[in-house]
Amino acid sequence: MGIPCGNFKVRKNTSPWKPRKEKIRIRISSKELVEALSNKPEHSEAYLRGLFDAEASVDIKGYIEFKQLANKTGLKLVNEVFDSLKKIGIDVTSVKIKNDRNIKLDAYLYVRDLIRYRKQIGFVDDGKKSKLNIIISAKNTNNKPKISDIKALLAEDTSLWYMINELKSPYHRIRQLLKDNNLAVRQTR
Repeated sequence: MGIPCGNFKVRKNTSPWKPRKEKIRIRISSKELVEALSNKPEHSEAYLRGLFDAEASVDIKGYIEFKQLANKTGLKLVNEVFDSLKKIGIDVTSVKIKNDRNIKLDAYLYVRDLIRYRKQIGFVDDGKKSKLNIIISAKNTNNKPKISDIKALLAEDTSLWYMINELKSPYHRIRQLLKDNNLAVRQTR
């Protein structure tokens, strides 16, 4: 694609998803290139996949968040992503602006239709792919976990992601049981 070498960055994995498994990620760090590709219809889904791999997150609460700094460039990019997702039939929230811990303003949107997103775009990043599959599976199964099951998993010092995957229950159900029973999960991984 004629991408200059200066547009690549190599960085160590810092994700808490699999802390014992080190890997190197190569990401294209040129929004100008992304913008150029976005104007080509034949690259639109590949463009979105790469952009979401680099800039989006799969939230434990059950959605995909895409956000950028709420400056002129960031707001433009979030609005273009909104338009692109709507055009291919993926349900997203409207673009909003929020204050991020009084440090900066972010422009963001949430992907609501996770199944269609996974089918049409998906992720390349294994961690994000796994998290998306866990969220979808828990949402589809929607089990009501027992406190005894949660306590057993807590004894194993597991993460919330692992609990959601094992119990096939959405985060909100697990969180409520933890709260009602004055329990907490360590967020070290």
